[in-house]
Amino acid sequence: MTLISYNISREWEELALQVIQPNQTIMIIGKVDMGKSTLCRFLADEGIKRRLKVGVVDADVGQSWIGPPTTVGMKLVVNSIDELNNPPDAFYIVGWISPERHLLQTVVGTKIMVDTAFERNADLVIVDTTGLVEGTIGSMLKHSKIELLRPNHIVFIQQNRELDLLIKSLQHISTHQIHIHRRSKSVERKSKEYRRQFREDRFNEYFADCDIVEIPISQIRGQRTPFFNGKKATAKELENLSNLAGDRVLYAEWFYRGLSIVTIDKISGLTARRICSHLSLDYLHAEVIDDFEQMLVALLDEKNRGLCLGVIQGIDFNTGVLKIISKPESAKAARVIQFGSYRMDGKNVG
Repeated sequence: MTLISYNISREWEELALQVIQPNQTIMIIGKVDMGKSTLCRFLADEGIKRRLKVGVVDADVGQSWIGPPTTVGMKLVVNSIDELNNPPDAFYIVGWISPERHLLQTVVGTKIMVDTAFERNADLVIVDTTGLVEGTIGSMLKHSKIELLRPNHIVFIQQNRELDLLIKSLQHISTHQIHIHRRSKSVERKSKEYRRQFREDRFNEYFADCDIVEIPISQIRGQRTPFFNGKKATAKELENLSNLAGDRVLYAEWFYRGLSIVTIDKISGLTARRICSHLSLDYLHAEVIDDFEQMLVALLDEKNRGLCLGVIQGIDFNTGVLKIISKPESAKAARVIQFGSYRMDGKNVG
């Protein structure tokens, strides 16, 4: 990815003098098309000039420029901001292209990436954020990030006074310094089509060196999914469950007072209640086999650290093998599979 050039203004130079110091966390907040990412790059460049090791955290999951979309990425830069072109040093999958309905993952992921940057000896961390700032959800998201990250500096970029309520709610808190800037006239507006194409290009770039690999289900545990953690049903149990469901049950796992099943077709609510009643279950989780196809997932190592993203191509429940587009070496080291909500075929769920 080519980094965008920026025009250095007197305001930016003055801001850099105030915020570029060791042991600082800087958070950039603004709506879409405010120039947040460009300001992040400029501040990172200024940190490098002062011989600081700068951690840049990109929490804009829809328009990610560090790592692929749907993730919070972190990159350490020492010599040049051109290093931001390289793969992220760490990432956390949110699993969707917007923080809406994924607020918890967005906030947790941002916190983990900031902590990771400091653990890897960053002198300074700069956090880019999404354009979701208005309304109850936007306010909740930004307040939660601020409470958790405790940034030393919060830089607001606004065109008019659209961030006034958020700014005023933070002005009497002594743990951070607030900086308010106007949107630069040189910042270009981006259409929805441009943003969609940008995401597609970023995904294509990320998966360019990936292959279809096979991962034994026995090798991994599941997160954000009830599957791959329970006791696998026997062939006889699958036959009995198929009779109860009125559909072929391809796979099933038992857990305490609950059951997860995979069927050919979607079962009705009435059928699900009948199964629960017959088996004295408190909970039934049912998926159809097609639900797994083209699902975006993250592969994690034994320390629960992100290795790479993957796209599920299919699951052979007879052989117990998960087929996935992924980076082969990372797939070998995977011990956890973390499900997102994004499907690469465009049939996405929020």
